[in-house]
Amino acid sequence: MSSVRVPVEVFCCYAHSDEKWRAQLEKHLSTLKLNGLISLWHDRCILPGANWSEAIDHHLETASIILLLISADFIASDYCSTVEMKRALERHAAGEARVIPVVVRSCDWQHLPVGKLQALPRDARPINKRASRDDGWTEVATGLRRLIEDFSQSWSNTASRKGQPLVSAGQSALAPFPSDALEIDLLAPLAEKPACAWVIAWKAGEKLTNVQLEYDDQPDASRYTSTLQDDLLRAVDAWSKERPERYHELQEQAECVAIRMVRARRLHYSGRSAVPQSKFCIWLEPARYTYYVGIHTQLGKTEFRALRQKYFRNALIDLESGQPLILPSNFALHVAVVSKDRHLLLRQRNRAVSNYPLAWEAGVGEFMHGPGPINGLVPEGKTEPGYSAFRHFSKKRIPNLYFFLKNAIAEELGYRGAMPGNFRLYGFAVEYQTLAPKLLAVYHSDCTIEELLQSAGGENVRDPARTLSSIALAPHAIVEAFSNTRYASWEPKAKLLILLALKQDLAATGKYEQSLEVAKLTERFKIEVEPVDPWEYPVDGKPGDSEG
Repeated sequence: MSSVRVPVEVFCCYAHSDEKWRAQLEKHLSTLKLNGLISLWHDRCILPGANWSEAIDHHLETASIILLLISADFIASDYCSTVEMKRALERHAAGEARVIPVVVRSCDWQHLPVGKLQALPRDARPINKRASRDDGWTEVATGLRRLIEDFSQSWSNTASRKGQPLVSAGQSALAPFPSDALEIDLLAPLAEKPACAWVIAWKAGEKLTNVQLEYDDQPDASRYTSTLQDDLLRAVDAWSKERPERYHELQEQAECVAIRMVRARRLHYSGRSAVPQSKFCIWLEPARYTYYVGIHTQLGKTEFRALRQKYFRNALIDLESGQPLILPSNFALHVAVVSKDRHLLLRQRNRAVSNYPLAWEAGVGEFMHGPGPINGLVPEGKTEPGYSAFRHFSKKRIPNLYFFLKNAIAEELGYRGAMPGNFRLYGFAVEYQTLAPKLLAVYHSDCTIEELLQSAGGENVRDPARTLSSIALAPHAIVEAFSNTRYASWEPKAKLLILLALKQDLAATGKYEQSLEVAKLTERFKIEVEPVDPWEYPVDGKPGDSEG
């Protein structure tokens, strides 16, 4: 493998009123460019006839360093402040890039989200207030040089220990390396032989406002049954003969109390803003919980292996590409719960759970509860998931993702104070055994872990756990938990969720290089272009045989 130096891509974001400042900056970065340390890109590099929006989006996603030329005009620009700066800070928080504010003109910028970041020139003194503006720009250039050289030196030291070249061909010279690399290396086994695949991944974490639920509220329940494939209907029938009482109980449940996930993909639309907006849309429809229980709990059995293999690609590749799901998968989420003192909540599942009985969860899991039938009341009964004490839909029968997330915390932890800004959504994971996609999220609570444990063990919890525990969000504590006999088994998404929670926590505490290393581990959960069914049945039994 050849060792070469690839320039670090630097993206310059500025208001057009500040073009003269951008030009001065470019002159003072000439030495860095001549040394082969950086390549500088800004919107004046866009070629005639090119799509300017696509070009900016591309470089905003690929740059390793993003410079924000701060001024009153920059802040007043909708595109600079709500599109470019917003995305830059998301990549910064995810450890994917380093954002540096460069203060060119005096303005009230410290109270913005970017105000928390270390700025250039030194002491964030505006360029236009300098007696010598050349001195200010020189501080910017030397600050960038130190950043790049620090990264290169860290990578060089680590590479020499591992017998690797400094930079491989095609790799950026800005190769982030964690200051506590050996501890991060302990986590590598968590990404080996995963029991789930990260199918749709939102790497930087989406806000609730960036995800939209679309609900098909047709009253004709029979058409949903008719859409099931014949082999799936036979699976439901086989299950009903094994569990006649449970089948009868679920059949009494009203249509629309369970919500099926149909498909998911990102949409672009104009909205009220002149700047094209992007939202991730999830299409839902009413269903009966019978279909989910009668099929997904069967797929892990040896006799249903051919059925699972038949729909394996649909649950992974087709979901990734926005195609409709064939399996009747109830819309469900799983939320890693992080306390304000940086601990992760663990819950042991109850014996009544169909799959993975007595397995430990990282956080809480929940099905979306529907609005009930259009005409008539939901029958009395306690058949999951139709007995939620909390609304997941608005009064106008519109699904509300915030209700869903907030009430999942309320159902299982007894805490009703979760706010929209406490959640970050990271996409979907599909369990190999059940082929059931789950929406993954990280919830940062404003409670300590002791307060969370006390609340989750209280009498007002609707869905109590059998046992509660916690671990510190630190690599050594995570590794110890997965080797501790106390946690005999884990539900499939636990490793991925814990890594996501650690990644987000590291970024939030300024440890961006370590966050990026953890992100590399989560990438190992991604599926291949043509997935190969990895499931191997254990010698001492068949998974999924314990429907409660």
